Amino acid sequence: MAQGGDRWTLLSLEGQEIRIFRDAYGVPHVFAPTNRALFYGYGYAIAQDRLWQLDLYRRTARGSLAEILAPPLSPVICTRGCMAIQRRNTRTPLLA
Repeated sequence: MAQGGDRWTLLSLEGQEIRIFRDAYGVPHVFAPTNRALFYGYGYAIAQDRLWQLDLYRRTARGSLAEILAPPLSPVICTRGCMAIQRRNTRTPLLA
């Protein structure tokens, strides 16, 4: 990966060049020679924008969100994380 100026990101996938241009509003525009390369570039741009959100959801589900937030929020966060783990361990009966 190489940064081409402030607005361009250059990637390579199997020898194919993928270019991502960010306009004045930060909206990504992906240019690629194939659909596969296009979707790879699209996924890369989305990950740049939303990686923090994925990490937040992962930490919430594991109950480890307090590691990055303030300690006063620990009881609330632990309760939500513990509830998520309990839900995962129970089976929902199938509806007939």
